[in-house]
Amino acid sequence: MKKLYTAKRLTIIYFSLIAIALASLHLSVYQLTTSDLEQLYANNRLTHIKRYTTELFANKSVKQQEKIEVKTHQHQELDRGFTIYIDLTKLPSDVPSANEIPYDEAIEIIAENSPALERGKDYFVQKSKINSLDGWIDVYFVVDNSLYELSERQLLALHSKQIIISLALLFVSLIAVIKISDKLTRPTSDLAKALSNRPADDLSPLPKGNNLTTIEHAKLIDTFNHYQTRIGESIERERSFNRFASHELRSPLMVMTGALNILEVSDNPQVVAKQHLRLKNATSTMTEFVDILLSLTKSIATQQNQTLTIDRAAIGEIIEHHHYLLENKAIEIVIDIEQPTQVNLPKAAFQILLGNVIKNAFAYTVEGEIKIKVQHDKITVVDSGKGLNSADSTADGYGLGLLIVKELCQRYNYQFSLTDNQNNGCSAEILFKP
Repeated sequence: MKKLYTAKRLTIIYFSLIAIALASLHLSVYQLTTSDLEQLYANNRLTHIKRYTTELFANKSVKQQEKIEVKTHQHQELDRGFTIYIDLTKLPSDVPSANEIPYDEAIEIIAENSPALERGKDYFVQKSKINSLDGWIDVYFVVDNSLYELSERQLLALHSKQIIISLALLFVSLIAVIKISDKLTRPTSDLAKALSNRPADDLSPLPKGNNLTTIEHAKLIDTFNHYQTRIGESIERERSFNRFASHELRSPLMVMTGALNILEVSDNPQVVAKQHLRLKNATSTMTEFVDILLSLTKSIATQQNQTLTIDRAAIGEIIEHHHYLLENKAIEIVIDIEQPTQVNLPKAAFQILLGNVIKNAFAYTVEGEIKIKVQHDKITVVDSGKGLNSADSTADGYGLGLLIVKELCQRYNYQFSLTDNQNNGCSAEILFKP
């Protein structure tokens, strides 16, 4: 598993790497710059010396001379003394031999063993051909480089101050970055700590507190709280679903058990026919519940996209399926189709959706009228039953059926409402267009 680090530690590591890279770059630039400047300085100076020597030897015989030392300002472009060696046998021992040095190329040496040169000092040496009265002769220019070395040390001291200032600024920047990193990551750490100490069943919203520093952290907490709310609603629906499912599924089982007990002790054809009908209705009810439960476990993506036309025939099929609930009741069914409408919904899901609304209207209405009205974007079922505020109703409507209706409407992005009528009964509305 990949090793993880805190945000503060990662900040220090990455910032340290950047600081080391910047310091290394600073030092390398200094070294390359001073080296190039030194070589450029030597070349320019030796060029001026060669020009001076050429003018000096133009009308002079130098055969008998070994060397010429220039220690005064004999030329306006020369600011320090140098030595011109004419007799190459008299060269200082630290200077390479004539065969080892190319013409007109500056070579740097450090004096160590030559009595003629000051020990430990830097010198530049150049071999050139000069035209004199004696013809073309080879000469050596030996130039004291101590002036530039002094400037180089001064430059190093100045550069060291710049490096120290840069390191100090990097250190201050590191402290600032660590503070910023801590301020940015603290709300996340506090959120993780609060979640780790929170009980598993605590789905209450998290407080934002006073440690928030960015809009992103506030949005993170808002999103998490919204997610917590959705989880809480889902758990509550599941609890209600299980509570009513246990009751609704137990009812047909009790009917089937009672019918079987009666059939065991009676062979009366009328009794048998009646109990057979009870068994058939109970079996149909349980089959419907199982289909409903299976439908709710499927995702919308796995279901086929179907277009269903809601007309009188579709409504009549659902009414017929639940017509047994109207036995021995003085109820008039009114179907009002203003305009057949089409919805993107599987037929089975629609029958479950509207079937549960109609079933509840049939079950909780003793007499009067039940009106089913179809419009271009909604279906309304108005009954004259007990209403929502009766003692037999529940806080979630009428049992499992309406909980399933709410769940299906939420899954297909429809809207469902259930309200009490002014006199009696209630009105259920399914709006297919949000």
